[in-house]
Amino acid sequence: MLVLLVPVLVVLVMVLLVLVPVLVLVVLTVVLMVLVLLVLVSVLLVLVLVVLVLVPVSMVLMLVLVPGSVVLVLVLVVPVLVLSMLVPVLVVMVLVLLMLVPVLGMVVVLVVVVWGMVVVLVVVLEVLVQVCMYRKHWRMLKSREGLNR
Repeated sequence: MLVLLVPVLVVLVMVLLVLVPVLVLVVLTVVLMVLVLLVLVSVLLVLVLVVLVLVPVSMVLMLVLVPGSVVLVLVLVVPVLVLSMLVPVLVVMVLVLLMLVPVLGMVVVLVVVVWGMVVVLVVVLEVLVQVCMYRKHWRMLKSREGLNR
């Protein structure tokens, strides 16, 4: 009975050793996709807030303050300057995150490959151990048969 359980346990261990890296890869991919989506949503929120806050503030300033060319230029130029400074920074942040995704993917692939090599090594060693134990057990049975005769 024990001889039948050992291969089943070996197969179960092999399946677990293969499934764990795959599950880790799936979880990391989902986490990275969620992070990229969060960054994109935050970029959109910042742009919307800039447009929704700075434009009305500039309109109120134009209405409240004495209309003049200097005030008008400041009120109209400041939001444009803020937008022109924020958008490239946010785009660069998104691009850096998008460039990090393949790098992290390659690291995960390397980890999975190394894990697979370890799994193959463990399986080969387990097979060798089983063969050696089987031969030793077979020799012991042969010697007992010889003693009984």
